[in-house]
Amino acid sequence: MRRKDWQILLTVLISLGTVVTGNGVQAASRRAVATALQQNVVQVRTYADSDPGNYGYAKYLRRINYDGGNQCTIQVRSTFEGLSAAARTSVINQTQALAKMVLVDQGVRTKKQVAPGLVVTIRAGHQVLGQSRSGNYYRYTWHH
Repeated sequence: MRRKDWQILLTVLISLGTVVTGNGVQAASRRAVATALQQNVVQVRTYADSDPGNYGYAKYLRRINYDGGNQCTIQVRSTFEGLSAAARTSVINQTQALAKMVLVDQGVRTKKQVAPGLVVTIRAGHQVLGQSRSGNYYRYTWHH
């Protein structure tokens, strides 16, 4: 190979390496966010036993999944379905606060980006129970 061919090949390989590394970092970042979200859910669940006034919402949570951008899926326990719409809203708003804190702490979103709220889908297993409304992410449409 001529020197110019080597330079082109090296440039292409470096570009590919950057893309692969970039995707790897993004995947690692997503794993870190998923881990941090789950650790926080577990932590607030333990607090719920000693301070239900502040952390009682955590008893209804199973998991929070980060879907990218300002989107999350909140997996709830079956007991969540027995709550009134107002109580569900309270639980999900507190869960949003937890998720926003983790997203900002993990550096995947800024405070300004999460300020309007998160676009959330609330699920119990595969069943969608509700989702945030466009225009006001702290209000929800409940399906059950």
